Amino acid sequence: MKMVLVLTAICVVLVGCQSPDPVPPPAPVSSNWGWKLATTPDDVMNFLNGTGAYQNPVGEARISLIWKVNHPEFYVFYKKAAAGEPAGGWGWKLATTIDDAHNFVNGKGAYTRPVKDFQIAAVTQGPGTRFYIFYTRDD
Repeated sequence: MKMVLVLTAICVVLVGCQSPDPVPPPAPVSSNWGWKLATTPDDVMNFLNGTGAYQNPVGEARISLIWKVNHPEFYVFYKKAAAGEPAGGWGWKLATTIDDAHNFVNGKGAYTRPVKDFQIAAVTQGPGTRFYIFYTRDD
């Protein structure tokens, strides 16, 4: 019986991680972590902040990215924020070089303010690489 339950759980995880169309709602949180598929960086940012179509901010997140035919797909693994916790103040920036991404997070070069916290999801698209930086700042 235990073997059947383990295999069923593995199958559910594998099927759930595919990217069916349309975009599925966030997966239920299990063992404190849930996941969500987003197809725009604005959707990721809204999800992290609990704004737009989302009502609750995320307490902690890890973001991965793939390029799917003609658009990005962001996989956000997250833990919910504590009840009553304010929105996280997340923003995002697209950098097209590693130097631009590095300068942005450090507040160097053309950027005057370093970030407090960040997640970078990078993908090669065409001849170049795109660095999607999701960040917070002390304001």
